[in-house]
Order: sequence, then C-alpha cells, then structure tokens
Amino acid sequence: MSFLDKIGKTITNTSKDVAKKTKDLTDTAKLNSQINAEQKIIDEIKNKIGHIYYEQYKDTPLDNLIPLCNEIDESYRKIESYHSQIIQIKGVVICPNCGTELLEESLFCSKCGTKIEKSVIEEESEEEILEILKCPNCNADITEDMAFCTECGNKLK
Repeated sequence: MSFLDKIGKTITNTSKDVAKKTKDLTDTAKLNSQINAEQKIIDEIKNKIGHIYYEQYKDTPLDNLIPLCNEIDESYRKIESYHSQIIQIKGVVICPNCGTELLEESLFCSKCGTKIEKSVIEEESEEEILEILKCPNCNADITEDMAFCTECGNKLK
C-alpha cells in the first residue's frame, strides 16, 4: 500500500497546487478588473476636467495647450461641416430656435412655429444649380456627366 499511498499523496498535492493556482489566477483577474474599473473612472474624470478647461480657457489657453485646443477647434469645424453635409443630403433645414429637422420648403417650424428664413446665398446657389443642370440650347434637364443633351443633341461642356 505504500506505493498507492505515494500516488494518492502526489495526486492530492498536485490537485491542491492546481486549485491554489486557479484561485490565484481568479483573484488576480478580479483585481485586474477592479484596477481597470478604477482607471476608467480616472480617465472619465480627466476627460471632464479637459472639457471644463477647454470651455473656460479655449480663447486664452496655456502656451503648451494651444496646439491641442487648436486641434479640438479644427475637429469641431469638421463636425459642423459633416452635419451640414448630412442636412444637405437629407434635403432638410434645421429650425434655428428648437433644432427640429424640417422639409426644405418649410416656411415655419412645425414644432415651435418659428419663421424659417432662407439665406440669400442658399437661394442663389439653388438657382445656379438649376441653370447648370439645364441644357443651354433647349432647357431640358441634364446631368453633369452628360456630353450631349438627350432632347436636342446639343453638345454640352
């Protein structure tokens, strides 16, 4: 029986070692998860501090933060441009009072009743687009990629 006892002890000791290592790994993973959660809290607070600083001092930032504030400003400009492009693609206008998306031809906001003013630039550019998309010979609708008018055969630019 001494041989079987040795095998039994070896199996028991190995099982205890495996169980301890498994527990250690589990505890380590749990602690790493808690560290990550705290790091996320720290990062969110730093992010909030950055937002507060930027909003308060964007016009007079510290010298070493000027390039970063300029990058933020440029990103805001790009975002505004992207929003404008989305609005154009959708063919809507935004109410200047409440921000509701309205049909392009709306004269008043359907949500707050504000009069929707069309800018002179928008009206002129719409007229220019209409002229560009008409055949100069017969005034038929054309597209920019057409070489010849499909109505009169006129050679286009």
